Amino acid sequence: MGRTERSLKGVILICVLLVGWEAFSRLYSGWARYFPPVSTIMTKLVELAMSREGSEHILTTLLRVFQGYGWGVLVGLALGTIAGMSRLFYDLIEPLVELLRPLPSVAILPIVILFVGVGDAMNVLIIAYATTWPIFINTLEGVRGVDLIHENTGRMFGLRGPELVRKVMIPSALPFIVSGLRVSFGLAVVVVISTEMVGSSKGLGYLIIESSLS
Repeated sequence: MGRTERSLKGVILICVLLVGWEAFSRLYSGWARYFPPVSTIMTKLVELAMSREGSEHILTTLLRVFQGYGWGVLVGLALGTIAGMSRLFYDLIEPLVELLRPLPSVAILPIVILFVGVGDAMNVLIIAYATTWPIFINTLEGVRGVDLIHENTGRMFGLRGPELVRKVMIPSALPFIVSGLRVSFGLAVVVVISTEMVGSSKGLGYLIIESSLS
């Protein structure tokens, strides 16, 4: 099965689910409070995006996502690449990695609030924390899985240090890295909504809480 065929089947499945959702909400109106029709959701989203207040909340959330995600990418790529190339470095940071990696991002929320307070810094730090680990693990495995022949060939051509990383290690590990980037971006969106619900005065998470109370 080709990639195009798989993508087409995925799109068809999503369309069928959305149509089923719409039909269910229309037929069983009592559930509409919990599962509003897709058409109603899309209409409200458009209205929100077109309003001044709504667009400010959306932009605030997006800015936090990209800031936190950017830091997560930088830290995850750097640590994953170094740990993948240096067993000594990995052995040094392994206890800390195994201690922090299983912790849910929401679990460190009180600690982050204690040190940086409530605001943009809190949201960005927690997003960066959550997105670092998938990128780190995937980069680590990708670099470790680089064919030794490729690495030795690069060294034969005089590539050392950053040049070896940029021209051999990263390109060879790219499928793993891209997989980590995809997973992390989804995490960033989920985490920012959660953190904005807890301690923010702007953003989509804050707007959701405010709307539920009104």
